[in-house]
Amino acid sequence: MIIGAMFEQRSSLEVPSTPMNSKELTEYLFEGQGISVSPASAMRLTAVYACIYVLSSSMAQLPLSVLRKVNGRIEVATDHPAHYLLHDEPNTWQTSYRWRETKQAHVLGWGNGYQDAVGVWTIGYGATRGVKAGMSISKEQAERMLVNDVQRFEPEVERLVTTPLSQNQWDALISFTYNLGAANLESSTLRRLLNAGNYAGAAEQFPRWNKAGGKVLPGLVRRRAAERELFLGAV
Repeated sequence: MIIGAMFEQRSSLEVPSTPMNSKELTEYLFEGQGISVSPASAMRLTAVYACIYVLSSSMAQLPLSVLRKVNGRIEVATDHPAHYLLHDEPNTWQTSYRWRETKQAHVLGWGNGYQDAVGVWTIGYGATRGVKAGMSISKEQAERMLVNDVQRFEPEVERLVTTPLSQNQWDALISFTYNLGAANLESSTLRRLLNAGNYAGAAEQFPRWNKAGGKVLPGLVRRRAAERELFLGAV
């Protein structure tokens, strides 16, 4: 399962179990049989794993509580049996955060098309090309779309960034570009500072990209913070 590959076989982004670069993945996929992407092969591409990690961990930071309405007021039902399971400890081997992170990864990989905060139809792990209302895909299709999109953005990052990058820095930039597009990376102060060798200054530019439709979105704040943390992480 994708979650097994994501949270068990790979204990961290810094220590992937069996990493596969984009060239190796392309050779693996193109064997005269067309493209066939499984959760296992997709998760071996570190940039794909990083995108899933950033999205899932960002969503997992949202509070999750059982609410009830009493005399017209909404309050947290701390005495409800489900509150402890959802908010504190859903089982004996996962924290609430870890459970929500796992749940979000499942949601990202299987579901119907939806409109994002600015009305763009989106599906799977954030794919937007060709997505329409009512569209539905399988988890395998979502994995394939994500791999295709990541491979589409990798040459753009290679073209735009001229300084050496660690794997974590590369993954953070792929996530950033996947979300915002190559044009925004190209025009960004983040890129200018990075190409000047100012890695610390470039890292501090991530949080500035937290708006959609002119409004600061909590989800983007969390995503940019996760990308910044990944960018600054040890190799």
